[in-house]
Amino acid sequence: MRSAISLIALACLAACGDRAANAASASAASAATDSAGSIEGDVYLVMQSGDTKRGAGRTVFLVPATDSLAASTAAACENYGAKLNASVHHLTAIRDSMVAIPWVSDLLKRHADEVNARIAADGERTVSTVDSLLIAGMVDSTGTGAGAHYRFPRVPPGRYLLASDWRIAANNYRWAVAVTVKPGEAVHRDLDNSAEATDRLYCSIPHTE
Repeated sequence: MRSAISLIALACLAACGDRAANAASASAASAATDSAGSIEGDVYLVMQSGDTKRGAGRTVFLVPATDSLAASTAAACENYGAKLNASVHHLTAIRDSMVAIPWVSDLLKRHADEVNARIAADGERTVSTVDSLLIAGMVDSTGTGAGAHYRFPRVPPGRYLLASDWRIAANNYRWAVAVTVKPGEAVHRDLDNSAEATDRLYCSIPHTE
């Protein structure tokens, strides 16, 4: 009899424990949902002509702004910066030589073109590296739709980057915009000219002649 009672008691404890665990899990999930915020905005660019281009059909990535991501992107950009600095000094020396020794200017111009091509290639590799880091860290993504509007409806509190890009003709616009979401907060953040110019993580890649 004692054995049977003990088994019943153990079964009851196990069942009660499962119910308590399930209740705790549901409570935690409910709390997480209650504290979640949202992020939304529009993607657009105002061109030099004054026309506004709406970014319909774009993809916006939501990436946690972690210290490791910042360190990795900074390392990629610093590496590119060192190469760019060396290449610019090289170009300066070539152009000085073209003035001092004009009869070899054609040969030096070809050499300068090679250096410029190397700068462009290094820049593209760096952008590709940063893109890969952002996409690898992504926790969500959404499209802009016909109205060029994006929305992340349930975002846990924290620091994030809104990453996207948009090629228009020969120009490729990129964003890695920092946002902070507080519990229950609705954040509005457009991806436009000002965000592309001031909040990006991408290295600045100058055009050389």
